[in-house]
Amino acid sequence: MPVSSIAREEASLNEAWTAFLAHLPTMLLIWLASSAAIFIALLVGFVALSLCMAIFVGGSTGDTTTGIYISMIISYIVQIPLWVLSQLVGVLFVAVPALYYAFGEVVTISEAFRTLFSRPLRYISAGILFSLAILIGSLFGIIPFIGVGLSMPDLTIDYIPGILPSLAIVGGLLVCFIPCILVCLTMPVYINKIFATEMSVLDAFASSFSAIYKSGKGWTFVGIQLLVGICIVIASLCTCGLGALVAVPVGIFYVQHTAYNKGLVS
Repeated sequence: MPVSSIAREEASLNEAWTAFLAHLPTMLLIWLASSAAIFIALLVGFVALSLCMAIFVGGSTGDTTTGIYISMIISYIVQIPLWVLSQLVGVLFVAVPALYYAFGEVVTISEAFRTLFSRPLRYISAGILFSLAILIGSLFGIIPFIGVGLSMPDLTIDYIPGILPSLAIVGGLLVCFIPCILVCLTMPVYINKIFATEMSVLDAFASSFSAIYKSGKGWTFVGIQLLVGICIVIASLCTCGLGALVAVPVGIFYVQHTAYNKGLVS
């Protein structure tokens, strides 16, 4: 895996800020392109829904439920390519810092998009695998959560005065989110391996989990990610969301640099 001299330096917020400023045009255009794709997807979906409603529902004197469902399904389907495009472009927020620390050169917007569209199937398949992992992780929490919900009426009526079932539901929700969080915390390393190496998608996914959860420094990296996330939330709340425009990319650069410092992607 390529490692630049910049990546070997000590990670710091000052260095992350400097890297962000160097990539400000690139990160800004990535955000605009991703936002534009989302806006167009919503617009296309609205137009498709309106047209289909006019065709399948307009003027109908009978049951319109089927027509409404068909219209909604079609509107969702026509949005799929644009939503995929928005997610594909959005992943560059993490990929650009990964490429910067891997090769030590500022990534321009043209280089970022050239990299992205040089192997789109690789990146789409990587995204699908990651989404499936999050979905499977969610199921481990949803199943016991459903069990608690089904048993709650008996517990409440016959034995327990309300608070314990509520606590059980909260516990079930936490169990549901923990596997998702564990998967999401591998994202910086996973995207680095997908964009900066020639590993297969499956190998990149497996090695990302091993690097983080089977090494002592990996758990330190998890703590750093959580701390960075809390700082981003605080900065966003204190600035009515505007701070996120700076805090998020600076945090991503810092986390990527830290991954190299901890030896997780070296």
